[in-house]
Amino acid sequence: MIMSRKAQAAMEFLMTYGWAIMVVLIVIGALAYFGVLNPSSLVPERCSLTIPFDCRAASATDAGFGAADDIIALSVYNVGTRDLTVTQATFSSDLLSADCVHIPATPYNINSGSTDQETIASVATDNCEFNNNAIGRKAKIAVEILYNYNDAPGIINAMNGEIVAAVQG
Repeated sequence: MIMSRKAQAAMEFLMTYGWAIMVVLIVIGALAYFGVLNPSSLVPERCSLTIPFDCRAASATDAGFGAADDIIALSVYNVGTRDLTVTQATFSSDLLSADCVHIPATPYNINSGSTDQETIASVATDNCEFNNNAIGRKAKIAVEILYNYNDAPGIINAMNGEIVAAVQG
């Protein structure tokens, strides 16, 4: 008789904690399902470039499945002491189907110390396309900008930077 009461107490103990653990697991599952526990939602959007560029804003837009006109844009200032011309920009990310190489028809001329910003953007002819699951996710995009100083046009310089932006749909 005494043995069965101890067994009953042990079973009640295990059942009570079992239900509590199950409730906790269901709550954690619901939070993960609705995106509350998604770590990419906690990462801030940012744009970081090295001198002579200063990035003011960046965006990534997915035009939809099969559309080759997805756009990555970044607004830059020339904070250096010499005028420069941007001749090419390359964007790469794991959310892109391939690297986007943007060669502008007319190179961007950016004066030093100017408060005018220049928007460097991929366009439809760059074959820039996000993967199917990119909309709503944060994209970490590597940026390489090729430029030359206007007083030394034969020397091509490269600047590497990074964009973290939410892909808009």
